[in-house]
Amino acid sequence: MEDNSSKITIIALVDSKIDNQKLTDQLQLQGLYNCKFFDTKSAILSFISAHPVSSHYLYLELIQDIVFDLDYYLQSSMPDDSALLQYQLNDGRPLAFIDQDFNIINISKACDSTYDGLAPTGIFCLSGKILSHYIQAPNEFFNNLKTCPLKGIPVPKNTKTPIDTGQRKPVLFLDRDGVINEDRGYVYKIEDISICDGIVDLIKCANQLNWYVCIITNQSGIARDKYTEDDVKSLHLYIEDLLAKQNAHIDRWEYCPFYDKSGPGPYDKDSILRKPGPGMILLSCQDLPVDLSASYMVGDKISDKIWMKGITTIHIQGGYDLSGSTDLVFPSILDILQFICKQSSMKS
Repeated sequence: MEDNSSKITIIALVDSKIDNQKLTDQLQLQGLYNCKFFDTKSAILSFISAHPVSSHYLYLELIQDIVFDLDYYLQSSMPDDSALLQYQLNDGRPLAFIDQDFNIINISKACDSTYDGLAPTGIFCLSGKILSHYIQAPNEFFNNLKTCPLKGIPVPKNTKTPIDTGQRKPVLFLDRDGVINEDRGYVYKIEDISICDGIVDLIKCANQLNWYVCIITNQSGIARDKYTEDDVKSLHLYIEDLLAKQNAHIDRWEYCPFYDKSGPGPYDKDSILRKPGPGMILLSCQDLPVDLSASYMVGDKISDKIWMKGITTIHIQGGYDLSGSTDLVFPSILDILQFICKQSSMKS
């Protein structure tokens, strides 16, 4: 993705609760220097009217702390008009829903069968024309997405330390069944675990490159009442120990227990945790300084192509039909290892 971060003007709507200097320092850690502060919307409209309507702006609406990677967001957004979205449980507040092309379909309160979704953060990348429209009529703006299309860019949240783009690290995201262990269908028993050939070396390669390694796995067997969440957690501890004994380190595990076609029950819910939704990646990267634009997702199904910008998807040919894949497909984990090693050496 082209780096547009240093070229864009930042417009920040602030009030008395916001420390302008703190915000400036946080922005500069991300290589963002051209920030204009305004305490009224009318002042922003006057500023925009004095510049070409096609100019794009990073708009921060009453943002007290920068807890998102804005460099990644801008690279993922430009030249489209977009809103930065974060993971949110369904607690009654409006949720945003996107399609596989990152178009926001609607923003509304969700029904009880929805477990989670994405939420606007008050951060936008908009042309002057669209930003003026939003500032003057924000409610009308979100109700007219068909006539005024808006992209939704999911971004992980980091509240622990100021985000410094110089400290980011890539992530190797791995599916579990068919990548970490052989896929024998609804695997949950320790005796059914057989580690896939080559995966230990692939994880160790990522460790040596100083990357994060995160496992993200759909586990609809929980919703189908084939096993429990405790079964999954125990199995993951067992696999993690097996890998650790071979000096292969996993940073985080995420699993999705939901499946909305499982029938009545606590896990019969729509959830963006379920791949290809972005939920598990957003949670696994929470509070980590990640470089998603340099990250990889390895899986054996079409659904392992996650709805996240910048991540390179790699499929391994296993027991699933990959004829519709538009991404890289390799016959073995060893081939994936060789590819990633080659790519990392070219970037170093």
